[in-house]
Amino acid sequence: LGRHNVVLSEIDGVEVDESLVEIMGNAKQSEMFLSLAKDLEVLEAKHPDDIYKSHLVDSNSGAGSLSGNMDSARHNLASTFVNAFVNMGFCSDKLMSAEENKWIYRNKDHGMMSAAASLGMILLWDVDVGLTRIDKYMYSLEDHVKAGALLAVGIVSAGVRNDCDPALALLSEHLENPASSLKTGAMLGLGIAYAGTCREDVLELLVPIVADAGASGEIVAFAALALGLVFIGSANADLATTLLQVIAERAE
Repeated sequence: LGRHNVVLSEIDGVEVDESLVEIMGNAKQSEMFLSLAKDLEVLEAKHPDDIYKSHLVDSNSGAGSLSGNMDSARHNLASTFVNAFVNMGFCSDKLMSAEENKWIYRNKDHGMMSAAASLGMILLWDVDVGLTRIDKYMYSLEDHVKAGALLAVGIVSAGVRNDCDPALALLSEHLENPASSLKTGAMLGLGIAYAGTCREDVLELLVPIVADAGASGEIVAFAALALGLVFIGSANADLATTLLQVIAERAE
């Protein structure tokens, strides 16, 4: 039920125990995941170099050397993604989490956005701690870092039911932001946070963006994608009609 975002507050008129509601809402997902990781002795954070096995590469092998590309944008971006996936949900890593580490700023533009967003993967499901860790990046002077932080808010909240709805509160206020990167981060964050939930309040926030004739094609596309995530598998006829109408109008 938790995997499919189905939370039953009552069954046949009988109120469901609060602990079961928490389980269905994935509120204990992070705690249980970390407990299992501890039992399996796989809790220790890994560095991308542990995956690359770069210590086995001959530093004098010219083009085959990883060290020569250490500061390249492409290599840094790859390391960001590897680090996020290998440490997903473990709430610690050796690249992003160190306070003195400035990994984000070794990237540029969308690389910075990806690096900031990767915190959401590392802190996956631990909404309370995750939002606290992500918060400082929301005030960055770099728009791409802010956008990544918004996306991270959505990722860390993915599939987790919270009565306070922090993701909705934090992300919805950026949907009218004139900076396209921030708007995109907020929209995709909502799509990931509420994927499969069929939330009508999210629909009401994103449909006006899709239907806005003055919005760029990129913004409309990301808003439509976010809606598709939220209503995945629902066969929502009204939403499908709206999207088809927008496609037809923009094709003209």
